[in-house]
Amino acid sequence: MKKVILIVIALSMSLHFLHAQDRQDSKWVVTAGPVVAFPLKFLHMFHSFGLGADFAAIHPISGGFSAGARANYSYFFGKESSNTTGGTISSHYDATHIFNLLGDVNYRLENGLTIGLDLGLGLSLTHVYGDASFARIIYVADEVGKKNPVIFGLYFDETNFQKNIGLRAGFRI
Repeated sequence: MKKVILIVIALSMSLHFLHAQDRQDSKWVVTAGPVVAFPLKFLHMFHSFGLGADFAAIHPISGGFSAGARANYSYFFGKESSNTTGGTISSHYDATHIFNLLGDVNYRLENGLTIGLDLGLGLSLTHVYGDASFARIIYVADEVGKKNPVIFGLYFDETNFQKNIGLRAGFRI
């Protein structure tokens, strides 16, 4: 049932998106910028924090809604851990690379805040293991500045095997 609902939403958004293409006043907003992420739950046990980059191409539809695509990458640094019960055992965990390829839908509120949802493919890679799964990102963003605006956002990223929360900045290209 969930898949049917997602397909209906995707088709509806596609029709609105195609209708918006006919409008002369709508333009694509392309942004790129850095990401700082903090691992949660399972990812937190083996990693300290992550750095990366975020790219988005968003097109206004109508009534405050926008849709587009997003791609991001985060590099999570491995942790050192030691166990001192009955002797010292030290371990170093490998870094993890997380890639997301997502469709983006968002709504801009009257006060300027943007609330968005990204759905798509999430890839998690280490030197010995790789995983592809369904990725979901929920975010809140705000645009700061008039002449050269920067979009700052707080997001929650989740796949089947990893969760993280992060901050990102988007500079218009």
